[in-house]
Amino acid sequence: MLRYSDFGVTFGGPFYIPGVYNERKDKTFFFFSEEVRRVTTPVTGVSGGDPTTAMLSGNFTGPICTSIDANGNCLTQGQSIAQGNFNPIAAAYIKDIYS
Repeated sequence: MLRYSDFGVTFGGPFYIPGVYNERKDKTFFFFSEEVRRVTTPVTGVSGGDPTTAMLSGNFTGPICTSIDANGNCLTQGQSIAQGNFNPIAAAYIKDIYS
């Protein structure tokens, strides 16, 4: 996935020194503009191919993380996930993609 972000800010107005220069604010002006671009390019990874029918039903050949804590650390591992624990939105998405 390629992400391209372009951030910017502009700031401007009259330059004056009260009681000394440009009291009417009609002579000297300033303008500042800053632009920052951030491009995130994808990392080439190893693809395992399409999931098998067993994987789509929650059965895997190797150990997988079956529960995590609030910090994202794996609490338990197993080789299957009960279909009752599938996120219904994710299950509908996977069904649409791999049917």
